[in-house]
Amino acid sequence: MVQYAEIKELETIIDKLTKRMACMPILAEDISKEIHHLKKYHTILEGWYGDEQYHNKVEEGINL
Repeated sequence: MVQYAEIKELETIIDKLTKRMACMPILAEDISKEIHHLKKYHTILEGWYGDEQYHNKVEEGINL
């Protein structure tokens, strides 16, 4: 089960790393690969969370 808090935590980490990269151009090359992987993981979690919420609503009989 994907938790919304996990998605928000990843989003926070990505934002912090992006801001650090802007302040330290030397570090930008070092962490840009990690940010790319975090963004991909974040997108996957969002998709899983969205699917889960959709299925929960269908099971509850709510019309979308």
